[in-house]
Amino acid sequence: MRFTCAARTDVGVVRSGNEDSYLMANDRGLFVVADGMGGHAAGEVASEMAARLVAQEFRAVRGMSDDELMAQMVSAIRSANGAIFQRTVQEQDKRGMGTTATVLAL
Repeated sequence: MRFTCAARTDVGVVRSGNEDSYLMANDRGLFVVADGMGGHAAGEVASEMAARLVAQEFRAVRGMSDDELMAQMVSAIRSANGAIFQRTVQEQDKRGMGTTATVLAL
């Protein structure tokens, strides 16, 4: 499979900082977009962690059955969520941080 991809983020007109993160692992067919929760502490940290940690959990996508892929995706998202939560426990200035995440595996 061959494809072309690109990404762009924009801080918008309301916020002063950009809390978006994305990761493209073309070789594995994995794409992650995370949007830190504005108005909460360290949304940019949470979104970066989510994108990076989800991608780390995915070793390979190709050749997996749909069930295997779904199980790995759920595991990766849960793992990232746990790591983000642990960071909020360990660092008081990160309490309340969070992010959304969208994951695409081709």
